[in-house]
Amino acid sequence: MSKDTIKLACFLVLISTVACDEVRIESTSRSPDDKYLASFYSMSGGGAAGWVALRVNLRRTGDAFYTSDYVFEMNHGYQCELNWKGNAQLLVTYPAEAGVRKQDSQWNEVTISYETKPSRGGMFIDKKVNL
Repeated sequence: MSKDTIKLACFLVLISTVACDEVRIESTSRSPDDKYLASFYSMSGGGAAGWVALRVNLRRTGDAFYTSDYVFEMNHGYQCELNWKGNAQLLVTYPAEAGVRKQDSQWNEVTISYETKPSRGGMFIDKKVNL
């Protein structure tokens, strides 16, 4: 096998592992002054041995949604609440057991704060359950 063939095979494996098969917007919240949109979305790919990224995108109303532009990313957390506390103050609430990969505190004029909620299996626990 030639070096070029090996390089091509490695490149194709790399591309197939980072390629995104599906993007799904789970929820979107508008700022009180309608100037900004925050969206919680999931990206997945890779088939049976695949991957999932759960992110929050922040953008101006009317701007295009890009998966590469995000302010928060987690894994092992499957819910997220987006609440505006003012025109430029966003609160992101996510499951306590989620692994956080990225957590920006500022995006342009918007201040972003975070808090966790009790969770089990990456989902919020809304009621106390006796086990």
